[in-house]
Amino acid sequence: MIGRRLMGRQLGESDCSPDLLKIGITDAAFQQAGKQDLDKHMLNSFESIDHSSGEHLCKTITGMLSGPQAVEESKQEITLDTEAGNQAELTVTPGYCLIFVNKEIIGNTESFVEWAYKEHAFLDFRPLSLHCAVAKEEYKLLLRNKKTDFVYFDIKIDEKKYGRLTFELFSDLLPKTCQNFKQLCFGVLEEKETHDPPLKLSYKGSLIHRVVKKGWIQGGDIIEGKGNNGWSIYGELFEDENYSVLHTKRGILGMANKGHHTNASQFYITLAPAKWMDYQYVAFGQVIEGLDLLNVIEDIPTYNERPIPQCIIENCGLYDFQSL
Repeated sequence: MIGRRLMGRQLGESDCSPDLLKIGITDAAFQQAGKQDLDKHMLNSFESIDHSSGEHLCKTITGMLSGPQAVEESKQEITLDTEAGNQAELTVTPGYCLIFVNKEIIGNTESFVEWAYKEHAFLDFRPLSLHCAVAKEEYKLLLRNKKTDFVYFDIKIDEKKYGRLTFELFSDLLPKTCQNFKQLCFGVLEEKETHDPPLKLSYKGSLIHRVVKKGWIQGGDIIEGKGNNGWSIYGELFEDENYSVLHTKRGILGMANKGHHTNASQFYITLAPAKWMDYQYVAFGQVIEGLDLLNVIEDIPTYNERPIPQCIIENCGLYDFQSL
């Protein structure tokens, strides 16, 4: 049971983020893909060869790398789903991208450039900085057009700043649950009727109090930080909204509970697919940036699943993607 305890859902130059381009899929019929250990699990913008039209040679394709089918990377080995329904393993050298053309693996960026020149005599003379700018604008446009919200945690471990986890909240599917999490990130509300002095309803300064390796991390006890308590913006507890988001991958964000309809402020983030959580816990979001930081948190030394160095949400709030 999860609850007060949870037991048993990509470029490189100067100011350009190396996470805006991580995996490129250059298929004329672009298909969505997922990657278990993708550092930023985000937008890709790629110049691709279009085999379906004679009007132009190249076009930009974009898409969120998410979904149950696709590429799962763990160190240097990836597993691909084949058309026959089975899986094939491929060993690759870690790099910025793995590129497909019409479902055929081309390789990394250098291999794709060589392929484009050999097959189509194509050379791209535009500077990397231009590709950075285009990718950033495409990324901002993608987030702006989504019907979801975006918030962040800044994480500090043993008094050292380690980076940021950015979440997409599926507010179109679970508006009440997402509103609770979002307001706890904003930290402007207080609970005065039951608590004296008033309880500040905020994740800021609270602990990641539990790490279950290959399972999940858990936090959100905004009262004492021990993992026994929590409070929502609707009162002590609120009901399960729905179970529309499944625990299909690493980085799914959900509400910890003591049983059905006992949600408060405690949350979990999956470290692996967790089908057993489906219909037992309300998942309502996903990590879209910071899966590398999630790796760091998972590797924290623990005692009885409690981190030995303190892992603290130093700051949190609305993710301003316009400032990228």
